[in-house]
Amino acid sequence: MSQGSGESIVRLVLLAFGLLMGLTAIAGPSDPASGLKKSGSQLEGQSANPRPWNPDSRPPAAVLEHAKSLRPGLALEYLGSRNTRSNDLVWSEYSYNTPTNAHNWPAGVLHVLWSLTSSAPVWSMDWDGDFQPHSHAWIDFDGDGQRDLFFFAGFEDVFATHIYLWRLQKPGYRKDALVKVYSNDNDYSVILDMEADGRPEILDSGYSGDTHVAHQCGTEEWDRPEVPDSVERALDAKYRALSRGFDQFNFTYNMPDAYPATSMKILDPIKILRIERSGVVDVTARYPAHLRWRLGVLRDIRAVNTGKCRDLVDSVISYLEKRLTQARPSGAVRPASDGEGGRRR
Repeated sequence: MSQGSGESIVRLVLLAFGLLMGLTAIAGPSDPASGLKKSGSQLEGQSANPRPWNPDSRPPAAVLEHAKSLRPGLALEYLGSRNTRSNDLVWSEYSYNTPTNAHNWPAGVLHVLWSLTSSAPVWSMDWDGDFQPHSHAWIDFDGDGQRDLFFFAGFEDVFATHIYLWRLQKPGYRKDALVKVYSNDNDYSVILDMEADGRPEILDSGYSGDTHVAHQCGTEEWDRPEVPDSVERALDAKYRALSRGFDQFNFTYNMPDAYPATSMKILDPIKILRIERSGVVDVTARYPAHLRWRLGVLRDIRAVNTGKCRDLVDSVISYLEKRLTQARPSGAVRPASDGEGGRRR
């Protein structure tokens, strides 16, 4: 097999993975046991209980015409659709390419959200490149009673996380019906519930840029800090305590036994963020107890490492110590919480 044909196969596999994840993981209303708000997603003047979308059907002409208007002159290929957020809303995808390159690797994918009742587009985005959005979910991040769009994008060594706030109040297409409020282009962020109040916080890796940090501290890819089994168990327990009903939305990396510990991002200079209507707020300083817990865990990891691996751990310890000096006593900010997801009695 030639190198070119081999690369083409790899690229096709990547796109197929992204599209499969996107179309099979677009979440509807959350589990009632999760404690999340199940706000209405109905648009004013539309039927409350439309029939679910038939996946064997094709979107109406208005949706295709809208997709064509987003990328005029390009060749479009329909990829699939499914209900999302409510029975009335459908998420459809079309790959696009130049007409002369229509049967080769797509340049990107158009994502169109439309109303099953009116057959009219509601919102859309076009996404260039191989690493398409996947693992979509609808979660109320800013506490306004409307579920917002959350998704990952990437594959292999590409990781990104995006949140768009729901702003649509009445029927009709609006480019700002969903407004991007948060993105991390170097990692899959983790949703936690630090306050045990059903309101999500975001555990962000703390890095800028679009390069994923693999915590390598040697010449080989697998040269990374050693983490004792006791620490792995502590990380696992902490994740399960803080993720609560949001665990279903976090990425598992196909590692059901390992992802809880990995999700705590113990080797990253993390930030804890909240989404408000005004935007993203860094609330790391509200959780001094959690920062002290992380420092204790990192010192246990430091004790079993040497050389550059110990230096890596030391750099995160130094960062957290500085953040801790900025933190206020949790009682001064959240009188009802100890900052570790528990409630004072």
